[in-house]
Amino acid sequence: MIIARLLEELAARLAPGAAFGPGGNGEALAGLAKELAKELLDQTFVGE
Repeated sequence: MIIARLLEELAARLAPGAAFGPGGNGEALAGLAKELAKELLDQTFVGE
């Protein structure tokens, strides 16, 4: 669950906005991080 939360944090930092800036270059990696976090959380009681 900790790794999933770190992936969610990474995704938030890579998404366009205040942390990353207006560029969209990190969107693909942010999407991948979100997917991996969801897969990890789905395997725990949090995802159920």
